[in-house]
Amino acid sequence: MIKKISSSGHILIKLDSLNKLQEKISSPLYTHYKDALQLLKCSPNWFNEYWVKTDIISVEDLVYWKLILASEVKRAVKIKNEYLTGTEASRLMGMHKSHISNLSTQGLIYPISFGKRYQIKLYKKSQVIKLIEDGYGSKLHSK
Repeated sequence: MIKKISSSGHILIKLDSLNKLQEKISSPLYTHYKDALQLLKCSPNWFNEYWVKTDIISVEDLVYWKLILASEVKRAVKIKNEYLTGTEASRLMGMHKSHISNLSTQGLIYPISFGKRYQIKLYKKSQVIKLIEDGYGSKLHSK
């Protein structure tokens, strides 16, 4: 965006810059930050930790608007539907949060790393469900 400061101290922005901004914030190629949080069903902290720090999602901060490419959000939603964090997996199994790590150490389940500069380990949801069916979860949750 090109801006100039007038002699009166006001900021002058060219109309074509405003039009480009309007076009971008209303483009179907982008998802707004708050919409992404809702689609991924997560808090801002979790969103930053699992999606932004890993470079799976990049946020374009336009001061009043935070935009994310819709394709990145779609990919993250797909990952979230197919994989679980260790805490989520242990919770699904009705066990302490370290339980899934113990199962991983025993070679019963293997985490998959996601991310570029910062990686997170996730567990395939179908494998967690299989472990529950095989009796590795809480007796209350496996029935």
